[in-house]
Amino acid sequence: MKIAFIAPGVNHHAGPAKVTAALVERLCEDHQVSVFSHTIEGIDLSKIKHHRVPAVTHPEFLAYIT
Repeated sequence: MKIAFIAPGVNHHAGPAKVTAALVERLCEDHQVSVFSHTIEGIDLSKIKHHRVPAVTHPEFLAYIT
């Protein structure tokens, strides 16, 4: 199955980014996973397809609306 995630950031720090990272790592074992995000950290990119999406990151609140 093809699965796509859209998130501002994906990492193992905290909050929604951490949950998304856990889901991506788990689902990429059996499925084709694509991630559309500005940043991605701590995930083996050989198992997924990362589509970098540009975003304004300063001031910080703009990262969530761009």
